[in-house]
Amino acid sequence: MPRFAPSFELLPPPSPFLQASVIIPARDEEHSICQTLDSLAHSCDGAGRRLDSRAWEVLLLCNNCRDETAVIARTWAARRPHLAIHVVEGFFARPDANIGTVRRALMDAACLRLESLPHDSQTPRFIASTDADTRVERSWLWANECEIRAGADAVGGRILVETDGNIKSRKTYLCDTAYRLLAAQLESKLDPQPSDPWPRHFQFFGASLCLTPRAYRAVGGVPRVPYLEDMALERELVRADVPIRRSPRVRVRTSARESGRVACGLSTQLREWNDLEQQAKVWLVPSGEEIAWKTRLRRRLHAVFGAKASDERELENLARALNLCPTELSDKTHAATHFGALWDDVWNAAWSNPNLRAQWSPVPVGVALSQMRSLLAQTH
Repeated sequence: MPRFAPSFELLPPPSPFLQASVIIPARDEEHSICQTLDSLAHSCDGAGRRLDSRAWEVLLLCNNCRDETAVIARTWAARRPHLAIHVVEGFFARPDANIGTVRRALMDAACLRLESLPHDSQTPRFIASTDADTRVERSWLWANECEIRAGADAVGGRILVETDGNIKSRKTYLCDTAYRLLAAQLESKLDPQPSDPWPRHFQFFGASLCLTPRAYRAVGGVPRVPYLEDMALERELVRADVPIRRSPRVRVRTSARESGRVACGLSTQLREWNDLEQQAKVWLVPSGEEIAWKTRLRRRLHAVFGAKASDERELENLARALNLCPTELSDKTHAATHFGALWDDVWNAAWSNPNLRAQWSPVPVGVALSQMRSLLAQTH
């Protein structure tokens, strides 16, 4: 198979009315791509009114495919000429044949297309990402736009896994989801974020995320990693203090298949959970007390960072709690320009100390759920 890079330069220019450029990476998805495109074709607002088809487009990159994904997608698009569905093919050679390279190429192209339009402060424009085994809700684009209009520069959508009996590890999956939602609620109680208030969730993954061109440029685009590129992008956004809204009204449904198209992703997690259940093992997670402790420390450091005059005594107390050198923590805090980067660096330095890790041991997910419910009851 010859290697060739995708060419987005030959695509028709974007509509002057364009607001959202939706990117979809696809590799051997001939059985699911039509459902994904069907879900987008029915996009509507909160009242059920169809969105103006000129306001959104799709950039579909069929990469390293050995099936008929591109042919099927082009046939689907040809029957709906009123929609801007752009199908591009590419075949990457190693080491670039990975989801990180593909999603970066797509988001770079989407960003350039949005930036090519005249600036209009009344028209929020954003890059939206989903996957070729995922169905977005009809209001997905509209709900993302609402969050951008409300002040978010990035939005993580709620990703629901299809529950049609294909999830062998359903019990662990549901326990893990409940655990992460309770952790998000506890964090919101102990360290409220104006840009991401409760109710919120915990996800920022490629199956449903969006961000403005400004936010994308602020972090240099998708980091150059072979997989888990969505998590790497989230980390860079957090480090740059870009507000992320994890909105419960932005929703998609994705496949529960265990044979994924990437080296590490949701399918990997589902297989791990299935192995746990087959071996009658327990899913271990950080305890509720650990999450509460870490969240309170983060809030205290944020207060010092945001104060006009640093509280050196509080910094000493925080350094002691984190097993860090007080002078080092003070210097890092004074030199920091973004709190997200400060906290990320401080926490990684602290957690690399085995003495700190020894204070906290993972617990069964059921124990952690009970702990967090108790902690939430105490915070009312």
